[in-house]
Amino acid sequence: MMEARQAKDRYLHALERRHPSLPDWAEAIRRRGAQRFAKTEWPHHRQEAWRFTDLTPVVEGQFELDGPRVDLQHADIRDWALDEADAELVFVDGHYAPGLSRYRTDPTDPTDQPYTLSAAILAGNPVLRKHLDAHVDATDAFLALNAAFLGDGAFVHIPKATDAGLIHVLHVSTGKQASHPRNLVVLDRAGSCRLVETYAGIGANAYLTNAVTEVVISPNARLDYVKLVDESDSAYHLGTTQVIQARASSFHSNTITLGGRISRSSLNVALDGEAAESLLRGLYLADGRRLADNALFVDHARPGCLSRVVYRGILDGSGRAVYTGIVTVERGAQTTDSNQVNNNLVLSDSAQIDTKPQLRILADDVKCTHGATVGQPSPDAIYYFKTRGIDEALARRMLTCGFAAEILAHLQVKSLKDRLTQAVFEKFSGKQAEV
Repeated sequence: MMEARQAKDRYLHALERRHPSLPDWAEAIRRRGAQRFAKTEWPHHRQEAWRFTDLTPVVEGQFELDGPRVDLQHADIRDWALDEADAELVFVDGHYAPGLSRYRTDPTDPTDQPYTLSAAILAGNPVLRKHLDAHVDATDAFLALNAAFLGDGAFVHIPKATDAGLIHVLHVSTGKQASHPRNLVVLDRAGSCRLVETYAGIGANAYLTNAVTEVVISPNARLDYVKLVDESDSAYHLGTTQVIQARASSFHSNTITLGGRISRSSLNVALDGEAAESLLRGLYLADGRRLADNALFVDHARPGCLSRVVYRGILDGSGRAVYTGIVTVERGAQTTDSNQVNNNLVLSDSAQIDTKPQLRILADDVKCTHGATVGQPSPDAIYYFKTRGIDEALARRMLTCGFAAEILAHLQVKSLKDRLTQAVFEKFSGKQAEV
């Protein structure tokens, strides 16, 4: 208790030292976040949403709150860069890195998208002012802390009936710091784009990434979204993505968790327009002593909407995973069509999965299902491979990769799909170290 109080005081003192450097309306977001943070207790296991995830190492971590800026070279981020991206925005320890970022058009043109959140704030962008911090309910201390440390991130605004191509937002951490990236994505009517959001780490130090992304999808617009968590082995990742969908909009997402000592990705989707569609897929790997937590909340608020949720986990060593999926069908959201399934492949007797898919239905004309499975590689399948001259170790790797491939196959960026497929094969190519 004392350590948690001291940790909160450290953050509050750091906030007091920050000099106002943003316009009044943006400073108001910071103040509201700081006030909420001061009044909100840290997440703990007695709260249902955090029952299986112990954040004590995160709360009590002695992270740098205002560390020095680090200059990276292109070679340092080569493993995560996407050459085919139409735009690539790179942030290092929460700060924009213009020398590492790439645009195919003029990034200084205020009408050209995407550009940085900090630049959009200073320009007083009206779309940004309308939506920034308007859609996230700061229900826990880390969400409030993100608002209090509002600084930089990506602002992606897709104009009406425009296809923006592929946009890559890369957040890289380098030291022992706590960073609080904030991203805002707004698609106007019939706009579309593919967006990859990557969180990566360099080095072996423990650091914290506390990220928030707000997504607003207007009528008939479509967003193909990938979130990749590839943090360092000792790192902590807490990320929340809030999505608001209007009529006949489409949101296809893939959340891939490869790294981090403790990682939690919360995806909140509100289908707030008739005939909206959400296809949510995820893959998480928990080996060594890692914990991978995925929390999904899908709210069917209007009639005639469709949602599909398919998440798969691979657990090895003493890894732990948590899956919480809550699909709510509001009163009046008739003819809802929803399906949710969580499948887990357990490769070790020491691994553990807590899975809890749920339905909350307040309408009476719906088609909703949910389920979860936990199992090991099929002995019959392994025997089949052995009869074809393939040893058991390779057979297990092939079955594991095949299990993951059913999620990775839906990635729309070929280089990313190829790299992640190779990463899965290499991760389970032999005995995993206890990290």
